[in-house]
Amino acid sequence: MQLDFHWINILILFGAIQGLVFIGILLFHKKHPGRIFLALVMLALVYNAFETFNWSAGLDQYIIFFDFFPFVTIFLIGPGFYLYFKSLLNIGFSPSRKETLLAFSPFLFQLTYALVKSFGYFAYFKLDWKEIELPLTWLFRIYDIYSEVWSLLVFVFFTIISVILVKRKSAILKSDPDKKEILHWVKSILLFQIIFAIGWTLTLIAPIWYNGEYGSHYYPIELFLVMFLYWSAMAGFWKVKSIQTENSPKSKETNPEAFGTLELLHKTMDKDHLYLNPNLTLQIFADHLGIAPKEISYALNQAGNTNFNDFINYKRVEAFCGSMANEKKTNLTIFGVAQECGFNSPATFQRAFKKVKNMSPKVYLVGMEEKKAKV
Repeated sequence: MQLDFHWINILILFGAIQGLVFIGILLFHKKHPGRIFLALVMLALVYNAFETFNWSAGLDQYIIFFDFFPFVTIFLIGPGFYLYFKSLLNIGFSPSRKETLLAFSPFLFQLTYALVKSFGYFAYFKLDWKEIELPLTWLFRIYDIYSEVWSLLVFVFFTIISVILVKRKSAILKSDPDKKEILHWVKSILLFQIIFAIGWTLTLIAPIWYNGEYGSHYYPIELFLVMFLYWSAMAGFWKVKSIQTENSPKSKETNPEAFGTLELLHKTMDKDHLYLNPNLTLQIFADHLGIAPKEISYALNQAGNTNFNDFINYKRVEAFCGSMANEKKTNLTIFGVAQECGFNSPATFQRAFKKVKNMSPKVYLVGMEEKKAKV
């Protein structure tokens, strides 16, 4: 049988090779946070590209390896992205063994099932265990029925919690200039993840109205994955160099509980509006929460990459912006509104606002009025 080396197949092949090179780069750059999780994602995409090339070019007549492990490595993508984002957005974060196993449990289950199925195939055809013909048939049939739908559901689930994670962390880190590159990189990958989830869903239901050649409706989504391989390998090469952890023992000793404490601090502050008190101190806040001041400072410093004063001022600045969007506040001066939000001096307000918004309050308000006028 003549092999088909169409330019699309060559594009897929070279995309897979470039992905392999990027995996090697990730494995050697040990300072890049979450590099192993991104490498697992790339491994899944590379495997998928080789699998696509195998059947598209006609090699499946000779290489049957991919027939034994369909819908296995695809389960690495969702949890891989989620833990990669978490590693980038949380300083010093390292998932526990329990969290890692839980995240990748669908992959481990699917791999185990595929291995059992493959052993049954080998036993039937090579060892002549003819008595397992019926169980083997059911193994293949059940596997084919649920695998693609379940793999999509798992991916969509991790896409949703990734969106929630990035949205929550963006609100905390957007005021930090040093985190802009990380946020931009994470959001770029997350955009791919969302588009892929939508495209995969459409691909799954396409046979309802698509009557073309069998398997041809997979071409658009497969080419999209290959394009991501090219882009991620090229863009990621620079990101793994520029986004690196510092060799500081402090970041390595971060207690995972600090991230839970940080979330508690945000929830309490937003619910009880303690930042409105201009005399709020770390001790007052600690007494309100019923935890030690040093525990609050540790959580803010290690998990939030900030300190207590900046944390409180960030909340006050956000409250000021919300108040100024309310037309009932137009009878007050700028600092009058700032005072209502907890600031006790114009200088502190100006300094805090510029640190959070990277602009003065007046410039911000002019931009806000222009947006209202356009609406």
